[in-house]
Amino acid sequence: DTSILPICKDSLGWMFNRLDTNYDLLLDQSELGSIYLDKNEPCTRAFFNSCDTYKDSLISNNEWCYCFQRQQG
Repeated sequence: DTSILPICKDSLGWMFNRLDTNYDLLLDQSELGSIYLDKNEPCTRAFFNSCDTYKDSLISNNEWCYCFQRQQG
C-alpha cells in the first residue's frame, strides 16, 4: 500500500524512518526525544508541535514531510 509510504524521499524520509523505532509510521514524543536533547536549539519542540496538524501528539510520515517541505517553500 503506497498510501502509507512517506511523501518525501531522500534525507527527510531517511530521518523519519530512523526516528520511527517501532515502525508504526508515527513519531511519538519518546521517538522525538533524541532531537529535543540539543539544548542549542530551543525552538525544536515548538517547530515539531507546529508540524502536528492533527494535534494528537504524534507526527505521521505525511505531517513530517509536509512540515519540512512547508519550511523550504
